[in-house]
Amino acid sequence: MEIKRVCAVCGNEFTARNHNAKYCSYECVKIHNRVKNQRLRQEQAKTPKQSREHNLNRTLYNLHKYNEENGTRLSYGQYRAKIETGEIAI
Repeated sequence: MEIKRVCAVCGNEFTARNHNAKYCSYECVKIHNRVKNQRLRQEQAKTPKQSREHNLNRTLYNLHKYNEENGTRLSYGQYRAKIETGEIAI
């Protein structure tokens, strides 16, 4: 059984080796991957990354502020547990 397809990159008609084939050759697969990776890199460059350190510092700041406002001495673990259970709304 021959499966005729049109390549998603170059538009040439080809005989697919299996029912999942989208590209006529390995060259078209490489072109597709290169374009896809460039698009992903551009999207990632638009959105600034927040580091783990930044998120931790923000959480520790919020913990310190919570402790001062409520007269408590919660540890980081206790604070995170109360956030997870919904006792503290962020």
